[in-house]
Amino acid sequence: MDEFLKKLDASVAKACEKKTAVIFSGGIDSSLLAVLAAEHCSVTAYTVGVEEAPDIPFAKQLGSRFGHEIIKLSDDDIERELDVILPIIKATEGEVSPVRVGAEFPSYFAAKAAHEDGFKVVLSGQGPDEMFGGYARYLPVLYEKGYKELEKLLESDTCDLRDRIIDIDRAVCAHYGLELRNPFLSDEFIEYGLSIPVKERLFMDTKKPSCPYEAYKDKHVVRKLCEKKAAEEILPKEIVWRPKKAAQYGSGVHKALDRLARKHGFKEKAKKAGADGYLTMFLEERLAKC
Repeated sequence: MDEFLKKLDASVAKACEKKTAVIFSGGIDSSLLAVLAAEHCSVTAYTVGVEEAPDIPFAKQLGSRFGHEIIKLSDDDIERELDVILPIIKATEGEVSPVRVGAEFPSYFAAKAAHEDGFKVVLSGQGPDEMFGGYARYLPVLYEKGYKELEKLLESDTCDLRDRIIDIDRAVCAHYGLELRNPFLSDEFIEYGLSIPVKERLFMDTKKPSCPYEAYKDKHVVRKLCEKKAAEEILPKEIVWRPKKAAQYGSGVHKALDRLARKHGFKEKAKKAGADGYLTMFLEERLAKC
């Protein structure tokens, strides 16, 4: 087994209980967790999304390797739970931005279903995007300032996620009595992940790599290269090289929230008020009524 997988497998094994749930988008991070966890315990993976969610077809590809439930959401489902999730996010983060609200809904509904199924522990795949340069915002940093500055930023963002930002996910899961565990964010795996040469984490060069890549200005880019190379050993290539989609978009929840805001007239309200961000206005007004 590749060293990356060995280190991650050790972290996953420590996080597992006899029965363990996984928040499962069908992306590379949650797929690695689910497949490795299934070697150590009984796993049920929960995929959350609206009817047309991009995540669902990818998640189905691995469904035969462990227990798998797909939770399909309607706009009414999402609106009904806003009064629960908004105060949780506000209490933890201090604001209710559309990005954060959309990102937390898959965890919220997965935790709800896992609680109903009797689980006490749930795993999530947070961490690799910060550790291995998965976000598009890292590309201009690398292009303009070089690998040294990128390496500092990846370390800072990884530690900030572990020490602060992940508390929101934990609070959402704790609402249903579940303990959220994050194998990618264990001290041992972070130490290992941040020791990987940064050029092996986020690849950027004028030369074309032998694997799938994206273009950025005059460069060829592969985000999370070390993880993708390792994952090819145990995951289908379609999942390994799938273009990244954040949780709020892969689940379709962001579009659903946007539909709700427009349904309740907030696009017009924002226009009359001369304000941008009708979705933010909708969420803030909804929070005020909770």
